[in-house]
Amino acid sequence: MKTLLWKIPLAITLAFVTFSAHAAWRCEAGNSRGHEWTAVSNYRSQAARLAMQACRYNSSYRHSRTCRLNYCRYTSRYRDRGAWQCNVADRRGRAWYGMSNSRQTARSVAYRYCRANSTHPRSCYLQACFRKW
Repeated sequence: MKTLLWKIPLAITLAFVTFSAHAAWRCEAGNSRGHEWTAVSNYRSQAARLAMQACRYNSSYRHSRTCRLNYCRYTSRYRDRGAWQCNVADRRGRAWYGMSNSRQTARSVAYRYCRANSTHPRSCYLQACFRKW
């Protein structure tokens, strides 16, 4: 009986540890060519840093500043809603995209990138919005 009593708190502790191991921050960084790198960590800042490092080290042009953080979100094994991606293009066919947990935020991020970087900022139009996963 004594051996069973000390196993109960141990089992409860292990259950909490395994439950918390499935909850983490997931960040994605991408470059201008459309390549994406994902990092997962218990801390948002660390996941963002790791995703940006992976992008910089694995991009063709390591010293260029084409890497940007697409999104960071808190994920759980039981609560994973996915992310929205919206694509915006200008009159010349150059495309930009934005990602977020909500469709409206993803759309506004994509429009901001297009208006800030396009040679024809007034010609930006929405191509599509969809769930990434």
